[in-house]
Parts: sequence; structure tokens; C-alpha cells
Amino acid sequence: MKTVVTLFLLVVGAMPFLAADEIREVSREYNERLDATIERIEPRPVETVRALNPSKEEVCFAQVLYSETKNDEHRIKIGWTTRNRVRDQFRGSTYCEVAYAPGQFSALAYKSDPQHSNVISIHERYKKGRTTALETIEWEHAIKTAIAIKDAPEIINPVPNSIYFLHWETFTEGHLSLPNWAKGKVADYTIRKPGTKDVLWAFYSTETVG
Repeated sequence: MKTVVTLFLLVVGAMPFLAADEIREVSREYNERLDATIERIEPRPVETVRALNPSKEEVCFAQVLYSETKNDEHRIKIGWTTRNRVRDQFRGSTYCEVAYAPGQFSALAYKSDPQHSNVISIHERYKKGRTTALETIEWEHAIKTAIAIKDAPEIINPVPNSIYFLHWETFTEGHLSLPNWAKGKVADYTIRKPGTKDVLWAFYSTETVG
């Protein structure tokens, strides 16, 4: 696993701007595995569990990534924003404190969230070989991404000032009111729908939010 994570980190380090086409190349193996198993939902036998042994902090970090998005580019920027929170001690000084801070990441914070049970239990089920083929691929990718970002040099941070983020599309398509902290603010970084100007994710600094 260490070799895989090191390779992943080296490739990420070579692309500070994280262009969408570069991210797709980095995640080619992941996406191929995903395509190959998308219809396979049967549980795996215990003996097929890969030897990933993340720390508790890495599991918490991976749970954030796993719950927020399965898209590679989105996951990386959300991961760096999460790391920024730990760096700046915003809503906690460890990954577990940040991940489980009240009202922050809904799948972890609220039992009423439809993802809550799955996200909370994913690592224990994974270790026991009780995740589906699709869950296995997505969870392993979340772990590797979390470890790579956690250990990466700050100089390659693509969103160095980002502390807040929101899934803009959820609010625009659902005709929902933006959180008070985002109203009237211009995002410092955005991820747009390919080929359009439509914003999918918006990222904000503490200076912008005030």
C-alpha cells in the first residue's frame, strides 16, 4: 500500500492545478475497476480484503471524502479543504474532530442523513469483507486519497485558502436558500460542469466569508 500511495502522491504533486484531464489519467485504474464492477453488488469473501491499514485519523478523513463525492477532482479539492481546516484548527485540530464537528459533514453529523449508517460503518465492514465490490473500490480510493493528501507538501495545495465549501448544484437545482455565510459572497475557487459555466462546487476562504 505504501508504494501505491507514494506513486499516487508523486503524480498528484506533478499537477498542482489538477486539470480534469490529468485527474482522469491519475484515476484511470480506479475508474476501470469501477466500470468493471458497477453491476457486481455481492459481498466479497473475507480473504479478498486488501491490506489497507489506515490510522484512525486517516479513516475519519477518508469518511469525509467517501461521503461527500465519488468524483476524483471534486474529492481532491474537498480533501485539501478538509486538511486546511485541520491546519487552521477550524472546527477541530484533528481529522476526526473536523470530520465529526457538529453540523459540518451531514453524513457524519446527522443520523437522519440517508448515508449516515453506511458511512459510519464502512471501514469496519470493509475490514470484515462485508462491503460490496463497488463499496470496496470507492472506499479504498477514499483511503488512498486521504493518505496522499494528508502527507502531501503544502506547496501543491490547489485551494490553499479554502475553509468552507458547498455543493452549489444542490442549492440551485433544488431551489434552496444558500447558507447565510455564503449569501452575497463570491467563491474563491469553483468546480464547473464540463463544457459549461454552471458551478457544481464552490470553495470559500475565511477572508471571503468574514
